[in-house]
Amino acid sequence: MPLSIYDLKHIETPRLIIRPVRLGDEYAISEAIQATLEDLQRWMPWSKDPSFATTKAFVKKAHKAWCAQDSDDYPMVVEYKQDNKIICATGFNEQSQPDNGLYEIGYWLHKNYQGQGLVSEYVNALTKFALEVLHAQQVQICTQAENVNSIAVTKRCGFQLKQVMQNHRIDCLTGKPADSYLFVCNELKQLSALEVVFKYF
Repeated sequence: MPLSIYDLKHIETPRLIIRPVRLGDEYAISEAIQATLEDLQRWMPWSKDPSFATTKAFVKKAHKAWCAQDSDDYPMVVEYKQDNKIICATGFNEQSQPDNGLYEIGYWLHKNYQGQGLVSEYVNALTKFALEVLHAQQVQICTQAENVNSIAVTKRCGFQLKQVMQNHRIDCLTGKPADSYLFVCNELKQLSALEVVFKYF
């Protein structure tokens, strides 16, 4: 029987552990959100409500869906192996269509851990997992046209620009329509070299 995403225990890279959300993660996720709030509220609509209650509800819902093996998205956290701290939430978001072999990655990073290439490392690992294990036909990243840091991640990981979507989203700062870029990766050979290990239950 082929492996399911629900068989995943964690994904390991040289510096990181990427795993499904579980109960208790809300404390570390909330701390990371608060430390990075200015950056998040510039680009992420969900960060308008950064309360602990909202984060706790997110974790509870995500954990329940993982346990029930019934979800329309696949939230994960990233742990930095050097200090065992959760430094962000990521995963395959609600735009994913597993039945069509499509997975979309969302990402951000705790303010104190930026500038070390950690986002590129976990995006690369998630992409490799989707292509190699889940047999994805396409892994994609959708980012606002002005978000140069996010775009830089896509390029470092080997994603290619597929589409410019005009007036696709509302800018969090101005409240006006903004363009989005859709970057895609369809083959493992597009990815930059990285040692990645998949662990299963």
